[in-house]
Amino acid sequence: MKKINVYSLFQIFLFTVMGFVWTGCSTKEEIIPDTKPLQIEALPAGNVTASIVTLNAEVQYLNDEVVLDHGFMIMGVNNSNPEKVSLGKTVKAGPINLEYKSKSVFEPDAYYSYYYYIQTEKQLYQSKSISFMVKDFWVDQQSVLPITLGDTLHLTGKFEQLNNYTIVKVSNMYPQRELSIVKRDKEFMDILIPKDLGNHGQTMTILLSKSNNGQNSNFGREQSLANIKLLGKVEFNANGPHYFGDDIPIKSYGLSWSVSNFNLIVGNSILSYFNDNDKINLSGLNITQQSIRLGYYNGVDTIIVKQKLELIRPNQDIFETTNIVAHPRQMNTMRFTNLLRYFGSDYYNMKIFVGDSLSSGPVYYGPDSMHFQIPQLTDGSYKVTINTPQYGNIVLKKPIEIKKLKYEIQNKVPYYIGDEVTLKGNFLDNCNYIIKINDYEIFSGAAKNSMLKFKLWNANFGKERFQVGIGGGDYYPVYPDEGETIDVPGIRIDSFSPTSGYAGDIVTITGKGFANMYSMVNVFVGDVPAKVISYNNNSVKIYVPITIRKGPVPIRMMYYIPNGEVVASQKFEAK
Repeated sequence: MKKINVYSLFQIFLFTVMGFVWTGCSTKEEIIPDTKPLQIEALPAGNVTASIVTLNAEVQYLNDEVVLDHGFMIMGVNNSNPEKVSLGKTVKAGPINLEYKSKSVFEPDAYYSYYYYIQTEKQLYQSKSISFMVKDFWVDQQSVLPITLGDTLHLTGKFEQLNNYTIVKVSNMYPQRELSIVKRDKEFMDILIPKDLGNHGQTMTILLSKSNNGQNSNFGREQSLANIKLLGKVEFNANGPHYFGDDIPIKSYGLSWSVSNFNLIVGNSILSYFNDNDKINLSGLNITQQSIRLGYYNGVDTIIVKQKLELIRPNQDIFETTNIVAHPRQMNTMRFTNLLRYFGSDYYNMKIFVGDSLSSGPVYYGPDSMHFQIPQLTDGSYKVTINTPQYGNIVLKKPIEIKKLKYEIQNKVPYYIGDEVTLKGNFLDNCNYIIKINDYEIFSGAAKNSMLKFKLWNANFGKERFQVGIGGGDYYPVYPDEGETIDVPGIRIDSFSPTSGYAGDIVTITGKGFANMYSMVNVFVGDVPAKVISYNNNSVKIYVPITIRKGPVPIRMMYYIPNGEVVASQKFEAK
């Protein structure tokens, strides 16, 4: 039989007693519930974009209450249209994050709010609300943008947030004017700038605003989208062939009567803009092309329009010289059709060459003709060329035959004052000639059948030189040579009848050179002046003076240019 150790028995007893004690204590312990309130807080939103925002909150203390739901309540603009986003029943202490995607893009510069909530079996816990504002758009172009009236302004940037209710207006204008959005997507916006929006050089700010037809919004203040500088615009109406001298109709936009820093471009010429009743004229422009470009410089860009001005070029058929035979230095007439339409007021730049020699003139004489002077050329046939800056050289169909003026006195005899002198030469029927003696013109007229006839109305007695000039009338004559010498005797008395008579009788004196009797010759019977009744080149009728003494007395004539006297060979018997 085994023996039991006393120490072992003691251990068994001790464990048994301790078991009873432990059992007694467990039966008597009591559980106390946690009644401290939950602590939650909404935190500022993060990662705000056009339509997505991260809502933040924190569960700072979580008690023993049974959670039925927790999440966020989101309010729209002006706390409208609240939306509940549930995160379920499971919640833990610590940060709460929700990436919230809005059903539509957030309105720019509008205030939204949210709060965090926990719904337990006992009550609803909710945090204070947090507000956030979304501005998730921008424009890449930050400087003042030049834009031509009537063009489309192309802006790049981020525009997703600008929904269909957003409109654009311009500042500096009352009432403000809405602009049309031509096209828009997330990365660009095209805005039509009306042709009548403002004036050249005017600066404006394009503003974002809210349509009156849109949703309720606190988008009350307008925001700047872009700054623009208006540029004027010109539209040309130059369809079809065009005459140089005709006005070109234009339509201008944003341009005042006379505006600086705006130029028209015609060909290679630059014109300062000047509104002449919505038209421009080509006069004064150095244009040599038939097809002329049109455009303008608006201070920023050079704009060349697609259409070109096609000039109607003149040809040789519109010109004709009236004299195909002419003397050197003779004024000739050039006739034409539509001169002003082809050349405008620039006809004065026209040059006329006879052969290779430049003529003097031309002198515009009317709507269909002009004068030009034949150069000093030798006899021969010469082509006629019209040179203009616009069209270069135009050669006429008919040449001009040049003939130096040649003539001679047909009968070289003494010629008294009043006699007719006949010159024979290569006179032209359609030319005007001038006869000059001592710088006095005594004849102006045309020749006939190669002969020029004129009366010797005035001359000094003796050897006189006369000159034949070409021209006269509307322009000064030219005298191509020194002329010819003619013998001009003084007055001649051949006879008188009757040879005797009483005071008051009429006496007829015959002779030569009496043509200037009235102004330059006095008749005396004896020493008494006689009254001239009538005269012609060959005879003079006078009254015998009443105061004449009886008996034979001389009859004499005194002339003053030059001074002199002629006496009849016989005497008159006064009774």
